[in-house]
Amino acid sequence: MKEAKTGRKHDRNAQESRQLILEAAFSLFAEKGFHGTTTKAIARQAGVSEGLIFHHFENKTAILGALVQGIVGSNLDVVMKSLIAQREGDDLEAILKDVFDLFERNAREGRLRDMIRIVFNSLMTLPDDEKQRFVRQIHDTLWIPLTEAMTPRMKNASVDPYIFFRIIQGSIMGYILFQEVLEWKKFVQLDPAQYRDTMASIMAAAVREKTPS
Repeated sequence: MKEAKTGRKHDRNAQESRQLILEAAFSLFAEKGFHGTTTKAIARQAGVSEGLIFHHFENKTAILGALVQGIVGSNLDVVMKSLIAQREGDDLEAILKDVFDLFERNAREGRLRDMIRIVFNSLMTLPDDEKQRFVRQIHDTLWIPLTEAMTPRMKNASVDPYIFFRIIQGSIMGYILFQEVLEWKKFVQLDPAQYRDTMASIMAAAVREKTPS
């Protein structure tokens, strides 16, 4: 019993220290940029040893990947599946509107805007091998849950589901990148609801039932 309690305490302490590292890293990456932040600075802000960072993470890119997983991908698959299950009677256009609202709200009110800025800045100078692994992680974190959740609604569609989701990706992330991250909203008055409705209408119209042969 004593060993079990000790093990649980160790696991809890490990989770807490890992979270402290991630919080410190996010704050510093947002303030100084990914490449302007050292693991020593992260350790100092988190109140842990630099060695502990490398106990939890292979390198600084792994910290960035964990932040993407936590901020962008946190429970995304659960949210998407829950969203679609709850909207069983709705058409694809209504689902796309909800997906847009989910990302737009997180970019406007949450950490998504800063996370996107951090990711873009880091990609500029990451070594090719690290960049490829990191980009693949973003892809798998963000779009695999969405694809798995929505593909059943498109089984008779005339368009390739993956291409369709990539178009949706460009529409939604393009809005967030320009309006929120680059802050075009300060001088370009673009109504998010109008953008959402137009995007969803066009995308849903592109999905047609296959004509039986």
